Amino acid sequence: MTHEKNPPIDYSMALMRTGDDKEFLNELIDLYISDFNSRVSQLENAIMEKDYALILMLGHTLKGSSSNLCLTGLEEFSFQIERAGRNNNLKPAQLALKLLKGEFERFLNFLSLQKRRIA
Repeated sequence: MTHEKNPPIDYSMALMRTGDDKEFLNELIDLYISDFNSRVSQLENAIMEKDYALILMLGHTLKGSSSNLCLTGLEEFSFQIERAGRNNNLKPAQLALKLLKGEFERFLNFLSLQKRRIA
């Protein structure tokens, strides 16, 4: 592991949640990554169509999956999206989506520095 000051994943906690099963954690991370792009695409459409119920649902779903993997930044930005959907407020949803994408890129870069596998 690198000594990044504020890593995008709390690896110790995520590993603990998987019963110290590194292989299972890596599978969950792979599933998260493949699911993320689909959810973000749906979210972009929901924002364009001002579908606040879908914005709320997608934000909530991303928040839960991010939380399960101890991805605190992604969890926070997902919560902001969820809240924006609940409040029928497009501007914060757009900003949080931009921040969410940036945090996801940071997560991917972090993983690539770890040779894509946390072991």
